[in-house]
Amino acid sequence: MIGRKTLPSFRLLGAIPWAFHMKTFLPAVVVALFGALSFIPTGHTEEPAKPTGAEIKDLKETVADVPHDLLVALLSNTGKQAAASKTTDLLRSKVEGRMATLKFKIDKIEKEHRATGEPDGYRIKAEDGHVRAGATAFKVYLWIHFSLTENAKLDALRKGNDLTVTGKITVASATAQGVPELHIDLSDATVN
Repeated sequence: MIGRKTLPSFRLLGAIPWAFHMKTFLPAVVVALFGALSFIPTGHTEEPAKPTGAEIKDLKETVADVPHDLLVALLSNTGKQAAASKTTDLLRSKVEGRMATLKFKIDKIEKEHRATGEPDGYRIKAEDGHVRAGATAFKVYLWIHFSLTENAKLDALRKGNDLTVTGKITVASATAQGVPELHIDLSDATVN
């Protein structure tokens, strides 16, 4: 037929040598594949994780790695408990075991009775505070458990005193019964 373009039949394509198809088709496929690879997300777009040995100087650092979707879920009425559980798992993996140097006001001083027969030590509860991560404000409960070598320094302290301590974070968890809460325990702490 004149005036109509017709597509070549498959028999005609079979007559063209295979090498000819590869020379014209393969370079286009390779270029397309490498071009598509640039759109695949990689881990290099995220900030590098903090080293596990980095000392925490402020409680804001404890919740700095909590993803935005978990922070939003902690504020919603649905899924609050699941978000608190995931946040606790994240805190345990990224915060527990790290050293911290923190400054706070004393709310309560208690003798800590030890079952091992060792002399009693002290534990101090810091005044409740707040830490904000995004739009989520965590109410913070901080307990500090001191090594026995600090007993003489702690005898003179009273409620309301300012104190700076260094210790190892042994408990880091989040709850969301009402408002989101952050629970932190320091152990073997020393007074700075």
